[in-house]
This record gives sequence, C-alpha cells and structure tokens, in this order.
Amino acid sequence: MLMKAASFDILKSLEVFITVADTESMTISARRLNITQSAVSQQIRMLEEFLRVELFDRKTRPIKLTRSGNILIFRGKRLIAEAKEALSYFRQASETRLPDLRLALFSTLMRPLVPALMAAVDNHELAVQTLSIMRCFSRNLMQDLANGEIDAAITVDDPLEEGEGLERHQLIRECYILMVPKGVAEESIDLQVLAKKLPYVCYNFHVKSARLVARHFQRLRLDITPKFTVDLADNLIAGVAAGHCWSVVVPSQVAYLQPDTAAIDFLPFPKPGLNRNIVLIVRQAEFPTVAEQIAELCRRVVRTELVPRVKALLPHIPDVFSVMNDDASLELESARFVRTGIGTR
Repeated sequence: MLMKAASFDILKSLEVFITVADTESMTISARRLNITQSAVSQQIRMLEEFLRVELFDRKTRPIKLTRSGNILIFRGKRLIAEAKEALSYFRQASETRLPDLRLALFSTLMRPLVPALMAAVDNHELAVQTLSIMRCFSRNLMQDLANGEIDAAITVDDPLEEGEGLERHQLIRECYILMVPKGVAEESIDLQVLAKKLPYVCYNFHVKSARLVARHFQRLRLDITPKFTVDLADNLIAGVAAGHCWSVVVPSQVAYLQPDTAAIDFLPFPKPGLNRNIVLIVRQAEFPTVAEQIAELCRRVVRTELVPRVKALLPHIPDVFSVMNDDASLELESARFVRTGIGTR
C-alpha cells in the first residue's frame, strides 16, 4: 500500500536511506540521526513502498544494498546536495538570518573568537539568529559535518582527512616551534640529541596536533616517542618550566597562557620545518554568505588580537604566524614559511 503524499517526506527518507547505506546498520544510523531505530525502519519502509522496490537485503549482516539500492544511492546523494544548495540560495535571496548555526571550534582559538562571534551575532554582523559553539572533540569531524551533526568547524586542516561535499576557508598558517627548559639547548639543535637529554612530552593522541607531529617525526625517521602525554597546553608548559621535559607547540597554543619565559626557551623548529593550517570547514554551498562572514571575522580577530601576542612572545622567531586568504596566499608579504606538506591542503 502506497503512503499518502502528505505523510511522506522523500528528502527526509533519502537522508535516512543514505545514512543506513553508509553505516550498514540501522542502530548506528539511529544514533547518528538522533532518532529511534523504529523511526529509521519506518522511513526506509516508506521509501521502499513509494519506489516499489527493495533497497536493502535484510538477510545479510551487516545489511547490504540491493541492485536498486545501489542505483538510488548515487542519485539520492546528488538530490540531497541539490536540495540543500537550493535552500541556501533561497535563504540568501530572501536575506533571512539562519535560525541556528552549530560551530565546532578549535580549542586554542576559543578565547579570542567566542566573544567576537557573540558580538557579531548581537550586532547582526553575522546573519545568524542563535549560535551554538562547542569544542572540536570528535575525531570524525568530517563525518559530523557530512551528517549534519554540526554546521561548521574551525580546526586544523589535515591532508589525510578529505571530506566529500565540504569546502575550506583558509584562516591561519603557523610554524611549529620547540619549547625547552632554559639553557638546555642552543638555537641550532638536533632533535635526536635533545630527545636523549630529556624526555619528550606531547598532547594525547586524540589531539590532532600530536598526530601531525608524530607523522613528521616518522617521515624524518626520528625515533622520538613521548614519555608523557597531557590534555592541555598549560600542562605542557608546567612540565617544561620545571625542567622535566621538552615539547613541540605552535604559537596559538601558548599565546594566551603567559608562559614563564624565565624558565623556558622557545626555539625554531629544525629544518625541514613543520607548519599547519587552521581552516573553516562547511558543507559546500550551503550558506556561502555566512561562511564568508565567519571567515573574515576570524581573520580580523586574529590580526588584531593574536598576532600581536605572538610577536610579543616570540620576537626572536620571525614569520612564525600569519593570516591567510582563501587562495592560500599569506596576507603578510614578509612570511617565509618552510613548506613541508603538513597541515596544508
């Protein structure tokens, strides 16, 4: 029996269908979509009755697409993308504000950016009615964006994380530097020698920065493994200041923490250098005007607040931190970064 037209939302059912096809599980799909498993089953059943085909072979575990399901998955994804793009254009054309924006924010930038984002919403500089801000905890950030669990993310751009249907707005490029106890090392330093002198401490490996540095060590064939791992930058600073260890950081991680420079030396990272990009990631073409507004707001705040702090903390390490444009060019002409492919698109 066919569903009544009024009770059937084909776009909603297609979204559920695509999620089940991707996860191969109605239970996981229910959690991801924040609905009950029975609601997932009902949506799939309505879609199958509407199309008069079976989309999944329910006899297999995990469930698999039928031939009809495989035909629908490609066209369904394209239809969902086109519907979202059309909705975005309607919103922009009618000059309405987005009812809500869910933004996952890189933790080291929360202090300067959160008040600026709040002010931008209040004074209508940002075309959003309500703004929900959360830390970038998830290791599946691209999947969270694709699934609609968040709308945008400001995070480290990792070349190993490619997300279909997502776009990036370049914000910051910063160089990694060494943080060592005072007087332990000269400016020209061998990392392997340093690692024999003192234990290495880094962030826990759920932090993307720790994984980027570890990959760089592997690429250079350096046998450097952490003796200690911590969650927060102030714990890194405390351990180094006490003389127990050394670490690798970036300026944004320490600029607001007022490290004890009488007990710590910040040194350039030995060649070949290491850098990372921080980007705003959104679903492609979904809210282009708001995405541009957020990106420009972030660049402005970084220029006026973060750049002066970095220069004051690291006057002896030039060009360690710069604002970027969407064409990936550096806004500061004097910037001379060593490009290694880490943290770049």
